[in-house]
Amino acid sequence: MEEDDPRNALKNLVGRLCKPDGEVKAHGKEFDAARQKWSQRLDLTEADWADAADYATLGQGERMNGRVRVNTNGQEIGIGESLKRAWSSFDALDQYAMITADSGASGDLALDHHYLVDALGARLTEVGRFAYLQRCVKSSNNGPVQWAMCQGDIERLDRKKLASELRANKVYTGADKVRIRIEVDALKPDLVAHAAKGKKLLASDPGYAKLFEAADATRKEWEGRYQSDGALIGLAAAMDDARATRSRKAFAGCEENTWAAWKGAMGAIPAKKFEGMHDNRANGKSFFHAAMGPIISHPGVYLASVALVTCMTVGQERDAKHDLLIRALGDAMERWPGFRGPRTATHSAILTSGIELDDRDAKLEYPGVSRSFGGGGGGYSGGGDGVIGKLSPHQGDADGPPSAGRQTQKPSAKTVTVAFKKQMVKQVQCAQVKFSRRVTQIRSDGTIVYESTCIKNETVTVDKADGPQTVNARYLEGVKPGMFVSIIEDVVTAAWAKPGAAIPSMVFGVALK
Repeated sequence: MEEDDPRNALKNLVGRLCKPDGEVKAHGKEFDAARQKWSQRLDLTEADWADAADYATLGQGERMNGRVRVNTNGQEIGIGESLKRAWSSFDALDQYAMITADSGASGDLALDHHYLVDALGARLTEVGRFAYLQRCVKSSNNGPVQWAMCQGDIERLDRKKLASELRANKVYTGADKVRIRIEVDALKPDLVAHAAKGKKLLASDPGYAKLFEAADATRKEWEGRYQSDGALIGLAAAMDDARATRSRKAFAGCEENTWAAWKGAMGAIPAKKFEGMHDNRANGKSFFHAAMGPIISHPGVYLASVALVTCMTVGQERDAKHDLLIRALGDAMERWPGFRGPRTATHSAILTSGIELDDRDAKLEYPGVSRSFGGGGGGYSGGGDGVIGKLSPHQGDADGPPSAGRQTQKPSAKTVTVAFKKQMVKQVQCAQVKFSRRVTQIRSDGTIVYESTCIKNETVTVDKADGPQTVNARYLEGVKPGMFVSIIEDVVTAAWAKPGAAIPSMVFGVALK
């Protein structure tokens, strides 16, 4: 009767009450008091004791160490495989099982619990919120940044609503529901200790207070963002679902929708954010590398980028080639906390705030981020830059001339050839060469190269303009002859009104203001 561990107490109490013996009859009031105690601690109604009875029938190992396993709806899942179910379909206990689990295929975004909880958005249940808090409060690996990220969930946790969600669930077993009730009970003292730890932390260094101020401000911002960016959040959620299910139907038509959304979001970035960014090919620097910063640091564009990249990678055939923009976005977002919701946005806000601790020996530790959206990484080749002389859209499927320095391709109505204006410059070239018998190289094809000496030079005028480039028409909207453009592969990364302009007029096919 004095047992304080609910895992044993419920078993003993249910066993005695279901099969009352002389001791139960003799100490009826004490058993009633024990029943009342556990009803209050675990928020059990009279009907909920049927769940307690189900839990009491479990074996010792399952009661003491068992966990809630995700309902797969009959799907067979092997080691390292992901659950092919839409995140939006998760009920309260599905969310709990997924958030507390550490199983799945490598790179499965469901394993990134900050991203997953944010992606659930308004569909996050109290049971799911509790699962997230367990990971935040109980792990010894977490620190102040993580605590700031989950503080809003601590303040919003509604235990009565949580109990109602458990009660309403008809998919999971009564034993699973009681398991979660026991975990809720166990977290209560941890939350008290966590609050005391937080109070001590805030008193130790003014820098820590700024973390929680940033978190609070971000939460308030997202109360409005759920409305203002509702369409982008919904599109990202649809692509998250499609990625999880690998459904062709779920991805149908996504390219047109996600590209339109990305263009719309990009239009909100002021052109001045890209001021001074140019290619410097001689030093291996490209405009698009610098441009990724302003692009993914904008919440709306980040959401649209998640949707676009998911559509154009996971949503395409396995052998589909990803263009430069998709690869660059995927690479830029892989280690970036982003803005999938208030928790990841809090991470980004703190990371970019420049907060410094007074204690020089202390440093902020950030949660690790590694999200493989697909399409990222890899090098790039080909392209050119210069003033546009002529734009030649391709019509139909007729074969056309190959772009200079690139493989012949079959142009379509979706491609345009960009011809640059001539750049005539004078050069001194060798007009007459004398070869010796001294060998300086043997090429891979066996050709022998002899030492040579130039014995006569001449000055010539040559065209230094890059050769014609065949590009995807979507990246040329609004671009006209006379503008200066930078092209890599088949993507126009940016266009300026004239050579030397500090601010681009267009970035990745989107006109900026």
